[in-house]
Amino acid sequence: MTKLKKAEDKQLIRKDWVENDEPRETWTRKADFLLSVIGFAVDLANVWRFPYLCFKNGGGAFLIPYTLMVLFAGVPLFYMELSLGQYYRKGAVTTWGWICPLFKGIGYCVIMIAFYTDFFYNVIIAWSLHFFLKSFTTHLPWASCDHEYNSIVCYEPSWNDGKDSECAQPLNKSDIGVISAAEEYF
Repeated sequence: MTKLKKAEDKQLIRKDWVENDEPRETWTRKADFLLSVIGFAVDLANVWRFPYLCFKNGGGAFLIPYTLMVLFAGVPLFYMELSLGQYYRKGAVTTWGWICPLFKGIGYCVIMIAFYTDFFYNVIIAWSLHFFLKSFTTHLPWASCDHEYNSIVCYEPSWNDGKDSECAQPLNKSDIGVISAAEEYF
């Protein structure tokens, strides 16, 4: 293929892109864009699971590889995705398809991951709303064993039953198999 042919193809693609590109909205202020990006990047999974991951994977020693991966993999990939979206001003499938037709699959994967993540967050929001509304009742459902879902080993802990001082009686084996009402509820 000659250089002239390549240049003509680029001109046709660019001309087709300019003619079919309808005007799109832009951010009015940089602060709007920054807050939107922070809201997208720092979500519930980061805030909720990060302490658990630190505890499970070695505490402070986990912070070193985590920070390195965020700095050298997470931030560059995130910046690349933002840059491509801003440059092409198209959706995920179209943007990746313009780079390489085989990369349309990446765009579809991005959409599917966002779709599945939305289901996860909707369930968490429903749980939070359920527990929030149940906490306004006079009798908390997770405080007693008088529900049909409670098992035989359910017990209602009280302030004076002595079970709150398990450290003082480490050899007491009478509580084996006992589950609190709150554990059975949740």
